[in-house]
Amino acid sequence: MAQIYKATYSGVPVYEFNCNNVAVMRRRSDSYLNATQILKVAEFDKPQRTRILEREVQTGQHEKVQGGYGKYQGTWVPFERGVALAEHYHVDAILRPIFDYVKGDVSPPLAPKHVTAASSRPRKPRNTEPKRKKVIVKRMLTEEDMDVDMDYHHDFNNTAFTDQFFADNLQKNKRTRPLEDFAGQDMEMAHDGSYAQKLLQYFISDDNGIPAILLRPPADLDVNVIIDDEGHTSLHWAAAMGRLKLVNILIDLGADIYRVNYKGQTALMRSVLFTNNFDAKSFLFLIDMLKKTIFNIDKKDQTVFHHVAATASWKGKVHASRYYMECLIETLASNQSELISILNVQDVYGDTALSIAARIGNKKLVRLLIDAGASAEIANEEGMTAQDYLSEVERNNRFQPLAQSASSTTDDIYQRNDHRVELAARTKLRHTVEGLFKKILVADRSQPPIVSQVFDGLAGNYERDLIQKDHLIKEKKNDLELAKKRLAGTEHTFEQIQYDPTRLQIVEHASQKLSKLLVKQTLVIQKELIDSLISEYKQEAPVENKDNADPAALLAELKQLQQDRKKHTETLMQLLMKTPSKRHQEYKRLISMCCNVSYENVDLMLLPLLSSFNELDASTEAAVDPSMGQSVNQDETRSKGKEREQSLPQP
Repeated sequence: MAQIYKATYSGVPVYEFNCNNVAVMRRRSDSYLNATQILKVAEFDKPQRTRILEREVQTGQHEKVQGGYGKYQGTWVPFERGVALAEHYHVDAILRPIFDYVKGDVSPPLAPKHVTAASSRPRKPRNTEPKRKKVIVKRMLTEEDMDVDMDYHHDFNNTAFTDQFFADNLQKNKRTRPLEDFAGQDMEMAHDGSYAQKLLQYFISDDNGIPAILLRPPADLDVNVIIDDEGHTSLHWAAAMGRLKLVNILIDLGADIYRVNYKGQTALMRSVLFTNNFDAKSFLFLIDMLKKTIFNIDKKDQTVFHHVAATASWKGKVHASRYYMECLIETLASNQSELISILNVQDVYGDTALSIAARIGNKKLVRLLIDAGASAEIANEEGMTAQDYLSEVERNNRFQPLAQSASSTTDDIYQRNDHRVELAARTKLRHTVEGLFKKILVADRSQPPIVSQVFDGLAGNYERDLIQKDHLIKEKKNDLELAKKRLAGTEHTFEQIQYDPTRLQIVEHASQKLSKLLVKQTLVIQKELIDSLISEYKQEAPVENKDNADPAALLAELKQLQQDRKKHTETLMQLLMKTPSKRHQEYKRLISMCCNVSYENVDLMLLPLLSSFNELDASTEAAVDPSMGQSVNQDETRSKGKEREQSLPQP
């Protein structure tokens, strides 16, 4: 029978069942089951488990445990939902012991290698680590804890609220715990766990170099592994700490720039929550590497602009928030329509980045967003617009000079009196502007203000014109590319056909040389042919001695024949060297295609081709009329001399 154990993790008693080397737990108090462990038993890897939990499990009732003991972490669901999940993925049979277990008289044994919660064991001394490293860890935790839940409806200017939040988070992280527990990784995954621990240990140390695990990455290293208990990867840490070289290495190793933490925040969003990129003035380079994630939103529908606006109220981050906002706007300035659309994105509370900056009261940031095209007329869930928040901040600040004057020194009072007239004039002007604004924009909210309609119409026309210009520019760019390709082809052709005097002289010299060789070859062939004809003629009909033959007449006749032969030879050479006519070339091309002979060898193969055709005709006629075979044999002897005469190349 399968053994059920009892254990206590982070002060919570559970029943534990070891299945396929996975500790599946069930809470003793309410029978909640750990859905993450059930999916591990179903042999899903970490990315698959994350997708299933987000799409199927976390949409209903659940509890997400991210801190505390590593084995206890995961998504906990009610008993019925956990059993249904196991049945859906066909692991309910092997998990039946933990499902059907009922507490009896005998208490189950303790789980092997069980360690109780931190509250029941003695604390470690606070000075176990070097002081310098401890300060660094505390700084990282402080900035992590300052990443509030983005509930912008709190008063961020309230010092009591921020101090209380900061104290609560420090109390939460007061207990010293091992690095493995801080990383929050699954201890059963040996390789991923060890790599995650090494990467996290590198980030929380004061080492500014590149870790060896990334310079020589192992084959099974997953650079997208989660290394802390908030779902951050190495890319989140490197971007937040401003380590651009490390960010570049991680991306080259396959780091997913779209990977988000448990709050849905990308590495770019995490980077604006810290001042490291502001101190190094490197945020523009980081945006260039993570530019594709600018339009991402987190689980609260907040963009990176929302996060930058929220940090404007944090201590020591006012200047950084303005620098980050300027860099983001500069990056998207080339596409005004995209910039306006993302600036006007509303989160789950209906707030835009401008609404958050206006509620905080950061006028410089508000002016920067309005100049970039952000709308001040978008109302949130409370019905408040950015302009409403600005008016409220102005009214609150109106009494601030009086409060400061009560506690200032006499010198400050005298100095303030010098500017009393100017302050009164500014106050009167502000009242006048506010009155006009309320009459125009706030008096009747049921109908759109005339000014707003005019501006909306102008913005719409501007966006339409901008889109048309973009399309026109794309078309002109395409035409330009085609023209460049045509020009390149023309230049290439021109280079090939360009006149080269030196090459022409070489070709002419070679042509003359070949012409001389052709003349000599023709003379040699003619001489050999004449000699063979003379020898055959002598054998067939011996020459009779004629005493009355005149030698002088014979010599003159011989010279005349030689001259005629020379003229005929020159005429033949001219015909051979003459460029054939177009029709002649077409005939040669036809013969080349029909007889499977190359175009250059048609002249040389012409006589053999004709002979083969004659033999074919003769054999055909002999098959039809056998009596003609004799006449054909008689004609063979007669045709030998004629074939030799025709063996000369024809024009």
